[in-house]
Amino acid sequence: MRMINTPWARLTSQHFAPAFIVLFVGVVLSAAVSIAIDMWREDPTELLLVGLSVTVALAGLVQYLISRETRRVARVMLEALPQPVYFKGTDGRYGVVNSAWEAFFGMPRSTVIGKMARELSSTERAVTQRIDASDETLWERPGFQVYEDVISTVDGSRHDAIVCKATCVGAGGRIAGLVGTIIDISDRKRIERRLTMQHAVTRVLAEAENLHDVVPTIIRTICETMGWHYGALYRYHADEHVLRCEEMWGIDRPNIRRFMEAAGRRVVSVDNTARGLVRRTFALGKPVWISNVATDETLQRKELIVQAGLHGAFAFPLRAGSQVLGILEFFHSEILDPDAMLLDVAESIGSQIGQYIVRRQAEADKHLAMHDAVTGLPSRLMFMGRLEHALVQAQRHGRRLAVMFIDLDRFKLVNDTLGHEAGDLLLKETSRRLKSNLRAGDTAARLGGDEFVMLLEDISSEDDMRSVGQKLIAELAAPFAIAGTEVTVTASIGVSTFPRDGQDAGSLLRYADAAMYRAKGNGRNLCAVYSDAQDLEDRQDPGASGREECA
Repeated sequence: MRMINTPWARLTSQHFAPAFIVLFVGVVLSAAVSIAIDMWREDPTELLLVGLSVTVALAGLVQYLISRETRRVARVMLEALPQPVYFKGTDGRYGVVNSAWEAFFGMPRSTVIGKMARELSSTERAVTQRIDASDETLWERPGFQVYEDVISTVDGSRHDAIVCKATCVGAGGRIAGLVGTIIDISDRKRIERRLTMQHAVTRVLAEAENLHDVVPTIIRTICETMGWHYGALYRYHADEHVLRCEEMWGIDRPNIRRFMEAAGRRVVSVDNTARGLVRRTFALGKPVWISNVATDETLQRKELIVQAGLHGAFAFPLRAGSQVLGILEFFHSEILDPDAMLLDVAESIGSQIGQYIVRRQAEADKHLAMHDAVTGLPSRLMFMGRLEHALVQAQRHGRRLAVMFIDLDRFKLVNDTLGHEAGDLLLKETSRRLKSNLRAGDTAARLGGDEFVMLLEDISSEDDMRSVGQKLIAELAAPFAIAGTEVTVTASIGVSTFPRDGQDAGSLLRYADAAMYRAKGNGRNLCAVYSDAQDLEDRQDPGASGREECA
């Protein structure tokens, strides 16, 4: 009988049928492995049982197929496979593809047979180069090859896939071609990317040290984990009723950089039209998806977006309860069908971020209320709270403590001659010097203007207190370098102690203040300790020196 020299005849001949059987086994094994991976996470013993069962079943299948090497069986088997399968000759041209291959790529086999991968319109150059390189490896080293790739189809969509292919040995042991299959793992990859994104965002929120760094990091994290090319935050300003673009991130391409420059100045007024991606998302209070920006007539910046090579887009609100705090928008270079699962995940992430922003803002407001805005030192409110707590502990354990009231001499002169900015720098440097002289557990605070206070807890003797006072006098008398100018100021310090001078926070602060004024009245650059006898003497004879110096 004369052999018909067609692709089907070659594939179903005695030499090629085993190759297709091997391929079929590979397809089934790939599916089994995919299922088994999930089982491995739950229980490794289940994976072993699955592997054993599949091996036994496939062994029987192979034996059956080898005994029935007929053209009809091979054809039915090939068309029944749910995965795309193809055959290539040694010249790299497609000889056979099955119906699953046609469905996957969206092109009839008649346009494929006899062509090389680089001649197919749906195949990108980079992909064809990888295909040719992997084929060349198989021609040089026959065997089986498995690798992951991203494959484009006729409709422009991209698929994450596992490519499996094996060489076919013809008569005389020579390589006659190769057979391969494509396993689409796009859904699995999307789920993995979503989970990676969720975990990454949660980690960013957990590890962020301040609110300023959180959103830029999240934008970049979402773009990089999900493969989006540009993202931006529009923060809502309720007082102006506008959304301002305040943070953005994009891949390093010239067209994206130009788009970012234009978007960086954008302000979106909030109205009832719900036109455009940002307004629509704000108005609806839920995620919005645009498959192709070029066909959306509501976008005012459509031309700019298309010029940047961007097409697919989605946005979601940052919410705290019913309040929308801002909008995160993302763009992709490809036309993308709506991803319902991604939109659900985005809505959840938007609530996470919104709640984080509200919590951090409350913490920032509390910190601002409890700390001085210029120096960062505790405010009067926080200082009084710490002093009251320290008094309770001192009374309970029979300890002594001291309050120091510190006033910079001639600070107003620095403000008037060098300006308020120089004055603020002097205050910051003063606070730094005070903090450098604190013991563990002590507190320095700024009351306002040029007035500072210190709380010294658990002092062992008045000598310790006097020693600290003299050290501060010397430290603050050293020249300050302010805006390129050497500035010299001094300090007047007043001290009160518990339990000798007062039993409550208000009295101790008042008495320390009175002692500080004594130090100023006696020539400045001094430390004075308060005492009841001297206070009475001052009231009876205002001209008296009325001070007990720290020295």
